[in-house]
Amino acid sequence: MAKKTILAGTLHNLGTVEGDLGEYRQAKRYLTRALALKIEYYGDSDIELVNALINLSNVEDELGEYESAKRYYEKALAIQIMHS
Repeated sequence: MAKKTILAGTLHNLGTVEGDLGEYRQAKRYLTRALALKIEYYGDSDIELVNALINLSNVEDELGEYESAKRYYEKALAIQIMHS
């Protein structure tokens, strides 16, 4: 299972770089895959999901997908509150 977390981290990093380059659709693909792997490994409410959720929110915002961005931000906030 540790291989999945390494893969998720690499996908997350690629998604972040693609976002920095303005390639938001590709960033979304990488970040969505990273988030799915993290959920599979950690469950759907682990603190490890927060950065992926926030980065995915930022990408959705850049794509004009505001409702989706809001849902990801709210999920990230809920997880942070749960773990604080």
